[in-house]
Amino acid sequence: MPSTREQLRRWVAEHEAPARGFAWEAVLELLGQMEAEAVARAAALEAEDVGVLAGLVARRGRVPMHGLVPVPHCMPPEEVIQYRALKALEAAGRLDCVREVLPQLRREADSPALRDLVRQLQSS
Repeated sequence: MPSTREQLRRWVAEHEAPARGFAWEAVLELLGQMEAEAVARAAALEAEDVGVLAGLVARRGRVPMHGLVPVPHCMPPEEVIQYRALKALEAAGRLDCVREVLPQLRREADSPALRDLVRQLQSS
């Protein structure tokens, strides 16, 4: 069975999600791994991973999920995904991939945390 990373790459590249969707915990774990990899490698991420992260931001974090998705206290699940993807792109020094969608994201974000992150990234 393909890994969550491989499945997300396929979803972004070919718009093909797993039949049951993605597991919430697996997506969050992968986003954490990508951010950690970017930090550990001093900003290096594979091009396919950068594409996945940019795709998650551009698609407003709307990832087909299966099972229950816990609702965080401070932001909707889709915005958690966007937030984590942005943090990984920032760590990788690849915000250039999403610069054009940041203004819209800032206007449309429901959570103050995501709006603040976007504002900080726009000013950096």
